[in-house]
Amino acid sequence: MYVFRVHNAETGPSRVAGLSDAVFAVAITLLVLDLRLPDLGSQQTEARLQAALLAAVPSIVSFVLSFVVIALYWVSHHRLFQVIRRYDRRLLLLNFAFLLTVCFIPFPTGVIGHYGQLRTAAIVYAGSLALTGLSLAVLWWYAAVQPAPRRGPEWRAARHFMSRALVTSAVFIASIPVILISPALGEACWSVALIAYFVLARGLDRQADLRERS
Repeated sequence: MYVFRVHNAETGPSRVAGLSDAVFAVAITLLVLDLRLPDLGSQQTEARLQAALLAAVPSIVSFVLSFVVIALYWVSHHRLFQVIRRYDRRLLLLNFAFLLTVCFIPFPTGVIGHYGQLRTAAIVYAGSLALTGLSLAVLWWYAAVQPAPRRGPEWRAARHFMSRALVTSAVFIASIPVILISPALGEACWSVALIAYFVLARGLDRQADLRERS
């Protein structure tokens, strides 16, 4: 793994990172609020409970998927603020734009959890996650890739994290035409985004190990 230089806690970037962490925490908390305990009324039978739990599966799956995506984006965002040494107004605006997309994720998560069989719900969810990944890629590009010399482990890691965000967004965007044919098949394609993310992460670790041994 690459070891980034950690900055003094009193520097400006740490304040931006602290605010961003709070937004991530709120977004993750909002995800679980959409999960509800089954209401069986007066007929509390095994069959009704099993049916209610089965009906809740789509909401649980969408919650887990969104939780994992937000967690991965937090890891990438955390690494970014270990790399940068200063920020300007444009970086602040780009960071707030990214946080806006993160805060919005609980809404399409609730929509897909309740109406996952409908094309519109799946498209809204895929578009939202794609926009979040694109905004993160732009943030990486502006803060760490574009202004940095094109050499050194930090620049290579920054380019890699930007690529991961772009690949994840590309998968969600590519799923939209599939959703128009079959919402279930399009939603199944989203697992490719997570697989691609972890494959790229493994590649980053492997490159770092090879450089440490050389």
